[in-house]
Amino acid sequence: MGRKSKRDARSKSTKKNLWLPSVGFAVVFGIFAFAFSSQSRLFSTPQTDDSPPTALVINLKRDKKRWKTTSTLLRNFGFHPQRFEAIDGNDLPKPKQRGPEAFTSKHLALGMSHIKAWMSVAQSNATAARPAFIFEDDALPHPHSTMKHVESTVQQVPSNFSILYLGHCYAHLFHNFSSEVKSPVALNGPAYCTHAYAITADGAKRLLQALHPLQDAVDREMAQYCRHFKDCYVAYPRWHRMKHSNSYGHGLFLQNWGEMPSVTQDTDRQTRLYFDDVIPGDDPAGM
Repeated sequence: MGRKSKRDARSKSTKKNLWLPSVGFAVVFGIFAFAFSSQSRLFSTPQTDDSPPTALVINLKRDKKRWKTTSTLLRNFGFHPQRFEAIDGNDLPKPKQRGPEAFTSKHLALGMSHIKAWMSVAQSNATAARPAFIFEDDALPHPHSTMKHVESTVQQVPSNFSILYLGHCYAHLFHNFSSEVKSPVALNGPAYCTHAYAITADGAKRLLQALHPLQDAVDREMAQYCRHFKDCYVAYPRWHRMKHSNSYGHGLFLQNWGEMPSVTQDTDRQTRLYFDDVIPGDDPAGM
């Protein structure tokens, strides 16, 4: 079965198990349509080659402090941050639990927010050479990371990539990190967490075809997609996390423990990440 037919099969199978009726079709559709219509033209202004790349920052309207903090960090890093209003889980009915892992209205809201961002990117001219960048509002650059690292990592992936994880967690479940790496490299394969990634217009269209509607937390759905289609990449510079820091994850961008995303605030998950997300050979307590 070819790649396209696999995607078609995946798309057909998801439509047999829509989550929309279980969470209230009219409520979800109304919120989603209104939220998307107000931001569908975020990429309508053409970018020149020397202009800062646009970074969409998924952020709840009420979280002004998070937007201010993250937008400042990304602007200083070299991005042009644009606020992308998140869908509020408090406005959604509770979705049907389909597996052992938690799938709450906040997980659903975050997933819908990413889907809304993909729809915007799908209408853009984002390419592999100049992709779109999507961040959650708890993302922060690793102290060693620079825009040159981002650019060099983007240059390593093929033009038909779907996702380039610039920040991630639990990547060691899918990759072999036994050898030392001196500079950021892009490794083929999936990861978890969605706080920082690059995507193209074509990649966004492929994700929408395969993962809309969602049946699970968006990072687990994306990891499943990546395992199946093998067109995703992980930025791995083999840098340690900061000693006594409030950050977790790996890659060019980490997540701020002090700013757990209110879209999916999950204290238990935070604790498990701290103890479980340790790449062999890494020392999360040092640099």
